[in-house]
Amino acid sequence: MNKFANLWPDELSGVEALRDLGYAPSVDLPSMVSTVLAAHEDRNMKTARAFKEMDADASGKLTRKAVETHVRKYLVRGREDYSETGQSAVDGFMDELMAQLDPDNDGVISWHEFSEWNRRTTMEKELWKQAATV
Repeated sequence: MNKFANLWPDELSGVEALRDLGYAPSVDLPSMVSTVLAAHEDRNMKTARAFKEMDADASGKLTRKAVETHVRKYLVRGREDYSETGQSAVDGFMDELMAQLDPDNDGVISWHEFSEWNRRTTMEKELWKQAATV
């Protein structure tokens, strides 16, 4: 028995938006679901490409060195003069990043660990989050 089956509508109502916000949305439920699923698929593809690029030996596992090379190449290049996000800030960033990516602290990041972490955040977001604390 699925006690939540009746909680999800089959279609979206525009009445509440018109009443509360003063406009009627032009998006229906199927198109919204399609948009969300497409964005999810796009994020998964970007995650897979990034992992594959960092996994130079195709072992299915990443090391700190592989992730650091990626960070220095793609996230820091062009920002070398910025004190919070330049090359000199990478070591501290990598310590924080590895604590998140490698919670079992075995020095290896599996595809599963990387993809699960990437559902919550990205390296770019983490870099700017750390820069904001400086």
